[in-house]
Amino acid sequence: MRPICPPWVRPQIHPFQRSYKDILNTDIDSDYCDLLNMVQRHTRCSTFYCLKKRNHGIELKCRFIFPIKHCSQTKLAFEPIQTKGKKNQYRARIITAKNDSRLNNNQHLQLQGWRANCDIQVVIDHYACVAYLTKYAAKGEPHIPLLKIAFNTIVSSITNNSNPNRVFKKVIMKTLGERDFSVQEVPPSFIEIPQILV
Repeated sequence: MRPICPPWVRPQIHPFQRSYKDILNTDIDSDYCDLLNMVQRHTRCSTFYCLKKRNHGIELKCRFIFPIKHCSQTKLAFEPIQTKGKKNQYRARIITAKNDSRLNNNQHLQLQGWRANCDIQVVIDHYACVAYLTKYAAKGEPHIPLLKIAFNTIVSSITNNSNPNRVFKKVIMKTLGERDFSVQEVPPSFIEIPQILV
């Protein structure tokens, strides 16, 4: 059963900076409430993030389908999906109990162990598994301002005697060699401000 959260106050230390093993048994419920409020709530919709035009640009709707209806019990819902062959197929979706229309689906133990935004879904066949993996593998990563940092580094590193091609190549290789990682993918101890050194 989910804990009843008292009137919530933002904690001084963000929950993802705390390790699950360091949380006392008496603080488990309040830690869960902190995580729900800090990482699992879709706080507001905006045109810069989730509001997309529907019905030929007339209506704006949240692409994450928020706000969500309240649900008193966790249940499975089967939604019809369109297929190319016009066959009747359904996708199973778990709907967790919630009394907050902006709360993302979550599982108590997983959320407290991962300590960052996470969603749960039911995978009942190979098609659903492939679709779920493809969605995340092809998901666009939000970029940090590395291009601007790289440009400034190149400009400040070039002198009259330097080889601009060499400086440019070195900075670009360091900047674009790896994809950006979101905060949810990186343990808190590894989060730092990116620096490019030439």
